[in-house]
Amino acid sequence: MITLDPNAPSTAALAAKLPWLAPALSKDWIQNAGPDLTPVAEGIGVKMVKYETQESDKGRYESHRHHADIQVCLEGSELIDVTPTDSLEPSTEWDAEEDLTFYHPPIASPTTISFTQGKLLVLYPEDAHRCATRDGVNSQVRKLVFKVHSSLWNQS
Repeated sequence: MITLDPNAPSTAALAAKLPWLAPALSKDWIQNAGPDLTPVAEGIGVKMVKYETQESDKGRYESHRHHADIQVCLEGSELIDVTPTDSLEPSTEWDAEEDLTFYHPPIASPTTISFTQGKLLVLYPEDAHRCATRDGVNSQVRKLVFKVHSSLWNQS
């Protein structure tokens, strides 16, 4: 898991490894993104996600085997809980078409990230995550979720 402030020096290093990211975040492109996964480049898709945050017990932990999620918060704020997949018991079989597994809640406390406008979060397959948890009050969240195939992020 990687969390980045857009003004941090490490963001430039990530942009150098992911040259498609800056053009994909252009204002015109963001305004046209929709709820369906749209190809951005070979092995990379993106979709616009919008929802209202809720109590933590309403969300489910999920992970992906073959894709990393790069989430970019455009509006609102939420808490995202992250915990290692090897510490969880799956509640569903892996869905190969969606590259998705859901899990029962963890016994140990997860790492909780305050995800706010302008922040970027990278979640790898070993990072089970539960999004959409409210941080005190409900918030309307709008974010881009990039799905990046492991063949791209495993490169040195």
